[in-house]
Amino acid sequence: MEYFKKHKEYTHFVICPDDLVINSNSFNLLCRDIEEHDFSNICGISNIDEERPDYYCCKPLGLNPKTKGRNFTKEDKDELTDSIVQVGFTGYSCQFLERDLVEQLSFTGACNKDQGCLDLQMALEMSELKLPMMVDFNADFWHMRTHSRKQAYDWVKGTHHPDEGYIKIIHKDAVYHDSKTYG
Repeated sequence: MEYFKKHKEYTHFVICPDDLVINSNSFNLLCRDIEEHDFSNICGISNIDEERPDYYCCKPLGLNPKTKGRNFTKEDKDELTDSIVQVGFTGYSCQFLERDLVEQLSFTGACNKDQGCLDLQMALEMSELKLPMMVDFNADFWHMRTHSRKQAYDWVKGTHHPDEGYIKIIHKDAVYHDSKTYG
């Protein structure tokens, strides 16, 4: 995060949870979305966990993100008339954040002594800032929540390895299309 903040040439910060499988087609779609739309943020969708592949991490606009309320489902996705939708909670499925927005968010957690539920905290802060949270339902990622449960508990207990995780910083002008990769 500090590197990103110091290097103003980078336009977006991308958050990819360590239990999310990133595929290039969906990642590239989100890169095109930031080129074509003036959103301060956008992300894709992902399943809640392996046992519920048709239930997505994001929640509809108007629901309290703190509750266990209704999540978007495959049926909801099939009924959408536009693939990009404003939501009330994104779930951090390859979350792109514009530089100006990064400067406004705390990046603290809403649970586990400020170490967990960072996606919930962002949803609460975005609501306070009155900024929309956008999801592209065509950018589909696979969430391996159950598979990585032990690693998540290691983070909560503080027994994780300090070198776990990584950061990817992109520059908006470095975006290429089709089979090329992003730098």
